[in-house]
Amino acid sequence: NECDVDTVRVVEVEGQYYEYVRPACVEQAFYEGGKKVADTRKNLNTCANNRLPYAMEACCQRGATGSKKVATRNYIYDGERMTFDTAGKKCAAIGRELCDFRKIDSRVSPTFKTGYHWTTAECSIEVKIDQRGYVSMIYIIDNKRGAQALHISEGNLNYFKVYWENDEFPNTSNNCGNAEGCVALSGGECQCKIALTDGMGFSSKPSSANDILSTLVVGAMNPQVFDEDMFIRQEEHDFIIHLMNGVFDSNTIFEVTDDMSRTFFLKNVRSKIDIDGGKYSFRNAPHFMSMISDTWPSSIGETTRRDAEYETEAVLDHYFYHSNVAPFLCIRLIQRFGISNPSPRYIGTCAKSFHDGLFTSGGHSYGSGAYGDLSAVIASIALDREARNPVLDSDPASGSLREPILKVIGLMRALGFEHDDRIGTTQLYGMNGKIGQM
Repeated sequence: NECDVDTVRVVEVEGQYYEYVRPACVEQAFYEGGKKVADTRKNLNTCANNRLPYAMEACCQRGATGSKKVATRNYIYDGERMTFDTAGKKCAAIGRELCDFRKIDSRVSPTFKTGYHWTTAECSIEVKIDQRGYVSMIYIIDNKRGAQALHISEGNLNYFKVYWENDEFPNTSNNCGNAEGCVALSGGECQCKIALTDGMGFSSKPSSANDILSTLVVGAMNPQVFDEDMFIRQEEHDFIIHLMNGVFDSNTIFEVTDDMSRTFFLKNVRSKIDIDGGKYSFRNAPHFMSMISDTWPSSIGETTRRDAEYETEAVLDHYFYHSNVAPFLCIRLIQRFGISNPSPRYIGTCAKSFHDGLFTSGGHSYGSGAYGDLSAVIASIALDREARNPVLDSDPASGSLREPILKVIGLMRALGFEHDDRIGTTQLYGMNGKIGQM
């Protein structure tokens, strides 16, 4: 019964078997209440969010201590992942309990069927902050037995950018901010304890879609996937509010369409990381790839090609919708169409066509209205007055200046140059000093 499991990997439909591929979903890098998960095969330890289905169960006899913490299993299918609470219920169903086990009984669960398993040991996350304000994550694990992956260890050098409130952060120049829970490290970094603060983004109805887009960053599922009567739809001027059970709270979902025709579903929550009671704060960072890494050759972790592809697609989307993309592309396209130094007005007209997906000239419209429609962009370049006005032909600053190397190649073609097959490659020596390009 699929209702008895937290995750589904393979489903059977009318005798055919299909792999379930989870849709794109991010998780937040920082959380509280983490639990140690352990892999006895590889002697590895890491920390996991107890609300996510990232490990398997390991059930000990009630009250077992020391070497008697030998765990058995109670799962529905091989490799089943579950949350910490579900693992506890599965153990309770066979009269056992979760524990910080020493090993898993190979007589009831072959070694090749084990992986990362939930334990009752606590773990927490601290941050290491460099002079730029970038942070790396350090997992502090109780009763750590065995190795810990480098990307979450005290030697972690995988720094990433976070957004500090007021651009202020602990660093060695301010004595780590004199913040409680922070210590200066020999390498010039500060290592700090953190606290997670989750709250509502809006306590009352926001005034506009722009307010929502500038405040909320945590996504939500489309309310249509839930039961019909779970959310009440409330339409406003330029956004839609979906109220769970008719109540405006942190479960409220805002449906907003931005000026690039993208529709977002945003949850009414803000998640931030506080240091020293909020003296310093930054936004809780999202990521697609799990921090529970795979181990070769067993591949028992949660890092998957699926999430790598999702993250790559998200990065490409971010680049595509960046505000610099339209003018950047327009300048280069116009230059290829014969004007080396287009005016700001010309570039702006082209960029607007890229953004709007439409261009109108002489009573005709070009483009579909979709962001990035190149038919509108090309029309705006070819039909603009700067490209068609013959008066500009007399302006020596107008027109296209060919690249130096293209001039040389054009001269060679005009003189009927032909490659000699006896010579491997035609080489042009010292061109950088002669024409300034090569």
